[in-house]
Amino acid sequence: MLRNPLGRFRLIAQVEGASYILLVFIAMPLKYGIGWDLAVRYLGMAHGVLFIAYCLALVITQCGSMEFSKSDRSLRRFTSPLWYHLGRSSPQRRGN
Repeated sequence: MLRNPLGRFRLIAQVEGASYILLVFIAMPLKYGIGWDLAVRYLGMAHGVLFIAYCLALVITQCGSMEFSKSDRSLRRFTSPLWYHLGRSSPQRRGN
């Protein structure tokens, strides 16, 4: 899984998506429910670092396999890990 860029991208996408879910559904309720700011501070920082790693992995994965216009569209489309998983399961459109 980690031997090729696509496998590394998938792993980073899953970890980044999990960090987003933890941030929204665990840390934010802790912050606004009981006033515990540390969860958002640490999970938010981890999510930010993982998001940057996600964007870099996307660029590395796409650079070798597509021309720039398709890579640019993919970067905009896959900015959210949810869109990556939805786009991955849908059939490929022809002519793009």
